[in-house]
Amino acid sequence: MKINKTLLVSLMGFLAGPVWAADPAVIQADSEVLAKWFSGEVAHATAFNAAANPQIPADVHNLLGVEVGLSAGMSSTNVDTDGFNNLPLTELDQSGFDMPSDVVMAMPIVHAKVGLPFDLDLGVKYGHLKYDDTNKDAKSEVENAVFGVEIRRRLMGEGATGVVLPDVALSLAYDQANGDVKRTEHYVGPVTGGTLDASTTMKSEWQTGAVTARVVASKQLLIFTPYIGAGYSRLMGDAETTVDVVETGSSVGVGSVSSKGSAKADDDILQFLGGCEFTFFPLFKINVGGLYADKDWAATAGVRFSFR
Repeated sequence: MKINKTLLVSLMGFLAGPVWAADPAVIQADSEVLAKWFSGEVAHATAFNAAANPQIPADVHNLLGVEVGLSAGMSSTNVDTDGFNNLPLTELDQSGFDMPSDVVMAMPIVHAKVGLPFDLDLGVKYGHLKYDDTNKDAKSEVENAVFGVEIRRRLMGEGATGVVLPDVALSLAYDQANGDVKRTEHYVGPVTGGTLDASTTMKSEWQTGAVTARVVASKQLLIFTPYIGAGYSRLMGDAETTVDVVETGSSVGVGSVSSKGSAKADDDILQFLGGCEFTFFPLFKINVGGLYADKDWAATAGVRFSFR
């Protein structure tokens, strides 16, 4: 008896059950979850970077006193790897991404100050940097600009009391960061119906900043001026991330998907800072300093030309 081939193939397909493939809509939903998480990390790191540097001693310029300086600063923020590993992803797998344990950002800064009446001075700063960074399989292209304004008041120092007592100053500053980062890497991970081989891109744009209050104390000892201080920053602003997943080396039906997600820099940071400055000539000073917070740190080195 002849067996109908069409009937045989249909029967075999029925017995084997349906063939499932990855659903692009589910990949897209996972990408949105990733975008929101990545935006939160970027928002915090960029807001902290904007506010952290430079650190300088507690001297406040007298009326019409001026200062210009150039500093090289960097900051580091811990990445929430636990939060990343616990993201509620359905198809995409965290092991397919090479996420760093921290975000390190550099920034050259030009800064200036001018003395005002009532033991006040006013400072401004500006920095801009564009660079590429490659970490294993991931490549990041970063462009960032920071701007800040600070008003500082002398609480102690100068005059007869300044001979013995240290300089103590209170400052209030607003800093802002604007920029973007594009991170691309190769993704390989299991999905329904097989293994997804794809190119992933996370592109974030941010406008973040911080309001910071600090108290700094310093005391000049010949050419050496050590300083210490503490402060509080309220981070603000937000970042928006677009995640693109483009299937390249597999055929599980994902194709190309894209999702967006945003998050705010909504953190309070208690910080401690310290450093030292060397005055080799009356107007020329070399400064190194550092700042520490719970999940962040920063460092700066620079020169100042100061008069009055």
